[in-house]
Amino acid sequence: MSRRGLAAMPPRATRRTLASAAQFRDLFCPAGLLLVPRCCQAGELALSGWAATPRTRLAELTNAHPGMVAGTWTLENSRESVRSADVEGGSAAVRDQAVQSDPISGRSRRSKRQRTSVAPTHVAPTQECGKSVAAHDAGAIATPSPADEAAKLLAQEGASSAWYGSYVLQHEGAALASMLAELPFGEPPARGLRHLQCVWLFFGQNRDDVGELPGRSEHTDKVVHDGTWHLQLAGRKRWRVRPTTELLVANPNLPERGYDVVCESGDLLMINTRLWWHQTSIPSTSEAADGMSLSVARDFYFDDTDTDTPSHSNPGEGEECDMANVDGLFATDDVAAGTVILSEHDVGAEGLEIELDDDPNCELVETDDGDTLMVSVRDIAVGEWFTLAKDPT
Repeated sequence: MSRRGLAAMPPRATRRTLASAAQFRDLFCPAGLLLVPRCCQAGELALSGWAATPRTRLAELTNAHPGMVAGTWTLENSRESVRSADVEGGSAAVRDQAVQSDPISGRSRRSKRQRTSVAPTHVAPTQECGKSVAAHDAGAIATPSPADEAAKLLAQEGASSAWYGSYVLQHEGAALASMLAELPFGEPPARGLRHLQCVWLFFGQNRDDVGELPGRSEHTDKVVHDGTWHLQLAGRKRWRVRPTTELLVANPNLPERGYDVVCESGDLLMINTRLWWHQTSIPSTSEAADGMSLSVARDFYFDDTDTDTPSHSNPGEGEECDMANVDGLFATDDVAAGTVILSEHDVGAEGLEIELDDDPNCELVETDDGDTLMVSVRDIAVGEWFTLAKDPT
């Protein structure tokens, strides 16, 4: 048993073994998953304000760049008690809020992150239509004032509440440079990697002592990258990951049930989130720095000038990015061509966004009675996202 009490662990490495680009690829590429326990030592974390005082650093960044936060802020989950004043009566009333994301299940709507250059269209359902596909609220909670909401949550130091949020630091060069300079490292010790100019921040607190707080439902990320590294700076985070069908075909030795990993402060997890279904949760943060869990993440790309092994994509170093969280639908079972996926009568008040693609697997068909259906134009494999044509003509 490991120090986390797990019988099965993902591929592991030490910080020293990451120094060689060739050795890192040999360790990472077969599974697209690599855990580096204690990649940062306690002394290194103590020297970083982001690890020692994460709440303060997050509040400063959030308040300084509300427009940036508004673009990507997502409240993944919230389980909090909010006290509001009864103005007319002069009394205080306590209102319990419990906004829970769905547990891992076979339901089909999932949030994913992607470059916003791939635009979705708004044509979708809110309930099941057929045996193999279903719509599902992904747990991301919209808010009219994202920066205010994030700042309010961050100000709840010492409060008995549980919440989990995220946003992207992007388009703010000075803020990004300042953060990277203060982290134990802005790039992992693995050589031969390129990064876009953005950092994902995943943070929250869980002081309710009623169990772990889950984030968004199990999902994959529709991004073009070779992997993402996640550095746990404060508190802990549990990862439940399992390989996609595509990954199992490439590496049949991987366990279909996947892995259950708890990252502690200083641990580095490197994962291809396009190939691994993943869902995270925050254990108790009562003993964590500032009472918080904080991890930072950057997508990486292999530098093909250093090796003959091809990269999935190789952007220029320092390329600007425009990342966002996007919802979509995918098949929970194999779907035959000609299957009716959705009807406009299944669409709820807010609808659902369906991704547009140059090679779509679905089309919109109008029936004689004026109803609009979304129908598969080819066989669709389990796990594949439903898409419509960019140009409806």
